[in-house]
Amino acid sequence: MPRLYKTLLTLLLAPALAFSAAAQTTATSATTTPAAKPTTTAKPATTAKKPVTSTAKKTSTTASKTAAAKKAVVAQAPVVVLPTLPAGIPPVTTPVVTSISLRYQDILIGSGPVGESGKLFSALYTGWLAADGKKFDSSADHLDANKKEQPIKFVQGVGRMIPGFDYGVAGMRVGGKRRLFIPSQLAYGARGAGNVIPPNSDLIFDVELVSVEELPKPPAPPATPAAPAAKPGDATKPADAAKPTDAAKPAATAAPATAPTAKPADATKPAAAPATTTAPAAKTDATTTPKK
Repeated sequence: MPRLYKTLLTLLLAPALAFSAAAQTTATSATTTPAAKPTTTAKPATTAKKPVTSTAKKTSTTASKTAAAKKAVVAQAPVVVLPTLPAGIPPVTTPVVTSISLRYQDILIGSGPVGESGKLFSALYTGWLAADGKKFDSSADHLDANKKEQPIKFVQGVGRMIPGFDYGVAGMRVGGKRRLFIPSQLAYGARGAGNVIPPNSDLIFDVELVSVEELPKPPAPPATPAAPAAKPGDATKPADAAKPTDAAKPAATAAPATAPTAKPADATKPAAAPATTTAPAAKTDATTTPKK
């Protein structure tokens, strides 16, 4: 009896067991299906190819930029290297080499007027040797009675300073500060400056432009007599115009006047002739008697 009961129970429960097994299979497939969708999410394989294409594009872009830069350098080379020549001078293609150059840095652009050539500049300065930085001179070392720093004064552009200093301050504005890098060829050259600046020394100057003034004009009255005095050649020309030799020429013309007087013998000859004709003189005496 119990066996029969188990058999009947098994037969009755078999469909239910089969249905539950099918339901479990469906549920299992349902749960595994979303996990099995890495096919759609597995697109990183396609995205992984993009860096390859972007790298290739970057490489091509870099290559194109490099080529463009080379072309730009080649295009600019003639403008930078070769100078512009006037007509009649044959051009050359070799590079231009600069052996001497004056360099400067504007520390401060001044707000005053621009210094012009031929005017009186007043400037404060400090100079160093470029080789070791030793200071050799400064306007701060030259003080007046009130212990005030005295600027150096010079006419710019007329050669009263070393060329590097003279050219270096050109174009500065009053109140401006500039650092000059002066090669020895534009400074004291091979001779140097005593025991202070050795021969062939490059110099560095810091310059501050204090003022720019017009040159004082000389007074007008002394200027006029100074001009003839400065030309002794012209002073001798009036003497030449006097020509004492010409004055001697009238003396030469006076010689004919003396020549007739220098011939008294000719004048005495006629006088001697009446002396020989003394007889007519007696006749005149005879003729004079009737008048009495």
